[in-house]
Amino acid sequence: MISTVRRIRNLPREREIAEVFLRHGMGFVLKRYTLGRYLLRFRGVPHEERLPAHWGDELRSILEELGPTYIKVGQLLSIRPDLLPPEVIFALRGLRDEVTAVPFEEIRAVIEEELGAPVQELFKGFDETPIGSASIGQVYTARHNGVKVAVKVQRPRARPQVEADLPVIADIANVIKRRQPDLPFDPVRLVDEIKQFLYSELDYLEEARNTSRVGENFRGDPRVIIPGVHWDRSTSRVLTTDFVTGTLLSNVDPDRYSREDRKKLAVLAAQISLTQVFEHGVFHGDAHPSNIIVVSTEQYGLIDFGLIGLLSEREMRVLTDYLIHMVRHQPERLVRDVKQLGVTFPREFEDDIASTMDGILRRYTGVTLAQVDTQRLVTELLEMVYRYRVRLPTKYFLILRGLTTVEGTGRELYPDFNVWEVAEPYVRRMALRRYSPGTLASENTERAGEFVEVLSRYPYQISELLEEVSETLRETRRLETMLDNQTAKASRYFNRLSLSVFMAALVVGSSSIHFGPMIGDVPVFGGIMFITAFLFGLWLLLGLVRSGGL
Repeated sequence: MISTVRRIRNLPREREIAEVFLRHGMGFVLKRYTLGRYLLRFRGVPHEERLPAHWGDELRSILEELGPTYIKVGQLLSIRPDLLPPEVIFALRGLRDEVTAVPFEEIRAVIEEELGAPVQELFKGFDETPIGSASIGQVYTARHNGVKVAVKVQRPRARPQVEADLPVIADIANVIKRRQPDLPFDPVRLVDEIKQFLYSELDYLEEARNTSRVGENFRGDPRVIIPGVHWDRSTSRVLTTDFVTGTLLSNVDPDRYSREDRKKLAVLAAQISLTQVFEHGVFHGDAHPSNIIVVSTEQYGLIDFGLIGLLSEREMRVLTDYLIHMVRHQPERLVRDVKQLGVTFPREFEDDIASTMDGILRRYTGVTLAQVDTQRLVTELLEMVYRYRVRLPTKYFLILRGLTTVEGTGRELYPDFNVWEVAEPYVRRMALRRYSPGTLASENTERAGEFVEVLSRYPYQISELLEEVSETLRETRRLETMLDNQTAKASRYFNRLSLSVFMAALVVGSSSIHFGPMIGDVPVFGGIMFITAFLFGLWLLLGLVRSGGL
C-alpha cells in the first residue's frame, strides 16, 4: 500500500523526466528500457529507432535541465566507464554545477539554526554576497579568530530535493531491472551507490575530516596549502575553513605568464596529484581546475574535499606491480594484477582482455614514458572496460579521471606538457620502494600472519568438514533405506501389474478357444485357462488384502 501511494506521488516527476528525454531526442532510451508507456501512461509515444550521434552531449543537457540531484548523478556516472562508453564519459565531465544563488536570508537561517547564534556574533565582517554557488551549497567569506575564512553553507532545500528525487530514481531502476533482467549491470545497486554518493556530498563534517586528513599528509610541504578547518564553526550543513588567497586554475589567463612559468604551473599540478596517489595513498576524488587555487608559480591551494579516494599499502604494492609488469610487457601478469586490485570481469573475456592489453603495450614498446599519448592511452583503457564489462572499484576510476584532468589542464597551460614525464621518477621510486628490504619484510610478515591465521582456522574447519561429511553419510544412509523401500514397493507393484496382465490374457484367451476335447459345450483347454486365471486373481486379491492395498 505504501509503495503504491509513493508510486502515484512520483508519477508527475517521472512523466516530466520522460518528456525531457523525448524533447532531447532520447526517446530511444524509453524504448530500449520499455519505460515509455510506464512513465507517460499513454500510447503513441514517438520513440526514435537509435540514439542521436552525440547522445553524450544530450544526456548532459538532460541532467542539467532535471536539476541538482541529476547533476550529481551525472558526476558519478562520469567516473563509471563500465556503464557508459568513453565519448559519453568525457561529455558528462562538462556538467555545470552552477546555479542561481538563493537569497541570503535563507542562508542566514541555516547558519543560525546549525550554529545556534546570530551570524554577526558567529563571524566578523560576513560578506552576504556569495563567491560561489553550486547545486548543494553556497560559499561566503567572513572573518573568524582574526583570519579570513570561507563559509560553505548548504542550500536549505538541498536535502529535501535529494530525498524527493531518490525514490523516483529508485522506482525507475526497479522497473528497468524487472523488465531488462539481462543487463550487464544492476540498476538497483547503482542507485544505492548514487544514494551513498549524494548523502556523502550532503555531510559537510565528512568533508571537514577529509580536509584535515589531506592537510596532515601535506604538512611541511611548501608546494601545497590545505585550508585549516574551524571545527567550532562547522556542522553537517555549515563548513568553515581558512580562506586561500589566489586565482582558481580554471580562471588563469595563460597570457599573463611566461612560457617557463606556464610549464612550472603544469608540472606543479601533476606533481601534487602524483604525490597524493603514489606517496600518500589519499587523493582528491574530484580534482578539477575549479578546486585548485594558484597562489604562485611554486604553490597551489587545494579545496573542496567532499570526495576522496584511499589506497591501502597492499593496493599500493599491487599497483606498483602493475606498472612494473606494464613496463616489462607482461599482459598475463597484468590480468592477474587487476584481479588482485578487486577488478572483476566475465571469465570468458579474460583472453580478450589480455590480448587487448598486449596490443596496447606493443604500441608503446621502446617508447619512454614522456612519449606516451595519455589521452589515447586512457581512451583505449576506457573502451576496454566498457567492451568487456570490467568492474573496477570506484577509486581507480577517480585516479584515471585525475590523470586525464592533470594532463588536459597541463596542456592548456603548456602545449608540450606530458604527465608521464613527471610521473617517471614517481614510478621509479615506487619500484625501488616496492622491492626494498623493509617492504619485502613487511609483505612477508603480512603473508606469514595470514598463513598462521589460515592454519589456526584449520582445526575448526576440519571439525566442521567432518561434521558435514558425517551428516552427509547419515543422509545418504537414510536415502538408501528409502530407496530400498521404494524399490521393493515398486517391484511388488510391477509384479502385481504383470500378474494382472497375464490373468487378463488367460481370461481373454479362454473365451477364444473353440477346439480340442469338450465337456458339454465347454472346451477343456479354455476351462483350464479360465480356472488358472481365477486362482491367480484370488491369490492377487488375498495379497492386496494382507498388504492393506485396498
